[in-house]
This record gives sequence, C-alpha cells and structure tokens, in this order.
Amino acid sequence: MSATIADEQALLQLAYRYAQAVDRRDADALVSVFAEDGIIARPGSVWQGHEKLRGIIARLNTLYGATFHTVRNQTAVIDGDTAQGETYCVAMHMLNSADGQRTRMDMGIRYQDSFVRQDGVWRFARRELMVDWVENTELPVEA
Repeated sequence: MSATIADEQALLQLAYRYAQAVDRRDADALVSVFAEDGIIARPGSVWQGHEKLRGIIARLNTLYGATFHTVRNQTAVIDGDTAQGETYCVAMHMLNSADGQRTRMDMGIRYQDSFVRQDGVWRFARRELMVDWVENTELPVEA
C-alpha cells in the first residue's frame, strides 16, 4: 500500500472513530481524534481545545436520547503532514422530549475537514459542520 492510500485510509478511520465516539458519548475517544488545539465549528458555535471539546458530550446528552452517525464518503487532498477534505454523513438523532413524544431528526451533513499528522498519527485540526438537509419524523409513543 502506498503512503497516500495508507494516509487516505487513516483519515477515513479517523472519521469512523469520531462518529463512534459521538454516538457512544465517549469524551476521551472524542478528544483522541483531535489535535490538542483542535476545533469543531458549526453554525453559531465553535469549540476549541480538548477541554472545550469534552463539553460536546454533555450538550449532546441534553439534546438527544441517542444519535447514530453513518459516514458515507470522504475525499481528501494530502500534502505532507497536513490534509484538507470533505466527509459526508447521515446523522440520526432521537430528540429528548419532556412530553413523551418521540421524534427522530435525520440530517444530511458534510464536514469540511482539516487534518494534521502529529508523531505519525493523523488527527483532526478542524471539523466544520455543514447541514444540507434536515428531516423530522414523529414516531409512535412507546407503550
């Protein structure tokens, strides 16, 4: 396997590990895929650095009973120890509700990714969330 193919595979695995960390609400796993000063940006908010990134898990717990992120495709341009890419995802969210109503919010999203290789390991330097579409589905109330 050439270095470029190995690097592309490592970047894809990074996206998989990010999705797994978010869905499992694992703050340690989440920060492990980011550089120390790594950034997650989304409309209206930016979290930078491992301490702030850990706070994302508490926010997710407040908003969603569960999430399920599926990584679809990824493109990347690698330049030495840095890379730029785009990762497509469909993210499913079970919304928390005080009245017992069950709603699933599905989102078609893209991440604009910047990667950095540190000590031979690829990490996210920045992930910027772009939302392409949102669909809400009312689910039957569980008995």
